[in-house]
Amino acid sequence: MRDLALVPSAISQAFGLRDQGGRTLLEGLKEHLRSRRLLLLLDNFEHVVTAAPLVAELLATSRGLQVLVTSREPLRLRGEHEYGVGPLALPDVSHTLPVDVISGYAAVALFVERAAAIRHGFTATDENASTPPPWT
Repeated sequence: MRDLALVPSAISQAFGLRDQGGRTLLEGLKEHLRSRRLLLLLDNFEHVVTAAPLVAELLATSRGLQVLVTSREPLRLRGEHEYGVGPLALPDVSHTLPVDVISGYAAVALFVERAAAIRHGFTATDENASTPPPWT
């Protein structure tokens, strides 16, 4: 989603809010959040980082709102705390390693976990572990 006008719409939709006649979606969203205590998670916000003032406006409206944003770019908002997350460890792909060795790498373990979540029964084997990654 790169259209900044869709950000309030996407957040409203996540809360199940509908267009309420004479009010804008943003006004309805602020009213909805005003008296609630909750955490709003905004993932991959680097795609719409110029919508950061909207996040500031929501935070100013609701004392009970906390926002956790994942982004490759800071929002540059007052009170923002940045936590850098480095890349996961990868095995050296210049030579073939046995599955029991590569399974010890965080990136491989995460891949296997996510693959098994969408493809029941997936496991890392010496055979599929020897397939070179597409970026080599």
